[in-house]
This record gives sequence, C-alpha cells and structure tokens, in this order.
Amino acid sequence: MDSAAVGMTAVIAAGLVPLVSLIKRPTWTTRQSYLVGMIAAIVAAVLGALLDGNVKTWQEGLTLALTALGTSQSVYMLYFRDTDINETLSKK
Repeated sequence: MDSAAVGMTAVIAAGLVPLVSLIKRPTWTTRQSYLVGMIAAIVAAVLGALLDGNVKTWQEGLTLALTALGTSQSVYMLYFRDTDINETLSKK
C-alpha cells in the first residue's frame, strides 16, 4: 500500500457523503445513521484497495477503512451537515 491508495480512498469517501445522505432517513437514530456511514467507509476502503491493488495485510485495509471513515465524517461535518442539500436528500 502506498499513499495513492490512501488518497484514492479519501476521494471516494468524500464522494460517498451525498449518497449516504440519500440512503439515510430522518427518523433514524444517530447510531443508525453512523452505521450507514461506517458501511460506506468500508465500501470506500475496499474500492481504494481494489484500485490500488497493492494492499497485502489486514492492517493496511484497516488503515484505509479508518482513513475513509475519518474523511467522510469530516466532509459531512464541515461541509454537508445542516445544509439544504442534506435535508433534501434525507427526505427522499
């Protein structure tokens, strides 16, 4: 694994933030919404690992998953939470 895998994972995770808002429902608890975010982070990590093709250990996979989770949560909290776009997607 190299920095390219981490970078690809971070970009994928940031791109999944609107998709997570589209999937989650306003009636869900914070725990349920966070679980969907964690699943999306794992998907981003797997996609980053597949695109890199150089991930050999579970520690490298865990690094990618934590990078994806941190990136997606940061993007959501800084740029997406409490916006009209988030509200619109969550209500669909």
